[in-house]
Amino acid sequence: MFKAFKYLFYVSLYKRAKSMFIILVASLVLLVVSSLLMNDLIAITTGMTLYLFVLLKWVLILLFIGMIAWSALKIFNIAMDPFSTKDRNSNKDENISSQEDKRKEKILNKEHLFTKSEMILQKYMKD
Repeated sequence: MFKAFKYLFYVSLYKRAKSMFIILVASLVLLVVSSLLMNDLIAITTGMTLYLFVLLKWVLILLFIGMIAWSALKIFNIAMDPFSTKDRNSNKDENISSQEDKRKEKILNKEHLFTKSEMILQKYMKD
């Protein structure tokens, strides 16, 4: 039973953070590829360009590590707060429905209804 809940949690987490998982995997692949390419370029260069390639390599590595850390933090935030988007949406729905209820009550409290839609609304609210 625990394995089933664990599987459902992972599936729902993947659905909510799909883009973050894609960024995470892409960053890992780019980190490995750029590191290998820069090592090959550093091996064949000499002089001043060697230092530029070493600097470029470390800038790229730090950039990709930052992207990995950012996407991992976003995934952890989504995993730790699974009901936040549902709660926000339900609060918005409650506000909208309360406004609609007030509007219906205002319309039904009138002595004379002026439009067909108001008459139809009164007819069905009585039933």
